[in-house]
Amino acid sequence: MSLIDLFTSAVRLYEDGTVAARERRMSGDPGGGWTVATFHVETDEDVHADHWETHPGADEAVCVLTGGVKLILRAHAGAAEETVTLTPGTAFVVPRGRPHRLELTAPGDLMSITLRAGSRLEPVGPREPVEPVEPVEPVEPVEPVEPVEPGEPVEPGEPVEPGEHLGRRS
Repeated sequence: MSLIDLFTSAVRLYEDGTVAARERRMSGDPGGGWTVATFHVETDEDVHADHWETHPGADEAVCVLTGGVKLILRAHAGAAEETVTLTPGTAFVVPRGRPHRLELTAPGDLMSITLRAGSRLEPVGPREPVEPVEPVEPVEPVEPVEPVEPGEPVEPGEPVEPGEHLGRRS
């Protein structure tokens, strides 16, 4: 067994039951999987207070381990902007596709759990409220592939030609 530094790596939970430490990525792991990410935060910059964050693939659990944040849900569909204050030991589930942002109320440690595929950040600015993005179906995990040399067959007996793309020819 190996130790995982939760403040420098993300933990990925895969559908096949595998758990692995991976590099942190806003957009998630190309192999799919849920991301558990832990952050030490000291300023609003650390919690992207000036950006709306959206996760179209899943709900997100925002957990406060120590410190505190205000979680702001963007106004949408005629509903006003909502603010939830989170204190140590509390969590809030942000609905799939709902733009949200955080403002720090006290330095501390946060944890986020979500499917990050397709996640995006959008600067906060003077805009009209928007509808939440349409949810997307979670992606199926893909098997890792070995790299191949140019001209080497990808499928038995069938070399990849220039301009050929996975399952279609141009």
